[in-house]
Amino acid sequence: MPKEVIDVQEFHQRLSRAAEQGGDVLRIDVRESGEYEAYHVPGARLFPLSEFNATSTLAELGLTVDDPRPLYVLCQVGGRAMQACELLDAAGYADSVLVDGGTLGWANAGYDLAAGAE
Repeated sequence: MPKEVIDVQEFHQRLSRAAEQGGDVLRIDVRESGEYEAYHVPGARLFPLSEFNATSTLAELGLTVDDPRPLYVLCQVGGRAMQACELLDAAGYADSVLVDGGTLGWANAGYDLAAGAE
């Protein structure tokens, strides 16, 4: 289970606050590559759920299971992101944050989108 579930508006506020403070927010998109390339939240790294391995994802992001930094997880609306959060939790990482509404909610809210591969 994710440590926290937030909506896209709260996620946008957290990104804005981090940017103002010169920080970054770790975020992943667990949709498939075609979906990601069409549009995604800027700065989100692609880790498709169909290939998802929590341990290698954490390692690639420079996180350990006891790292207190939150990892924000997105998909299209929330279902796949929940599955990824559960896999992260099963691997011992307790700080995943599910962005409810996902990339579609982000787009519908009118926030900036990126396109193409990473």
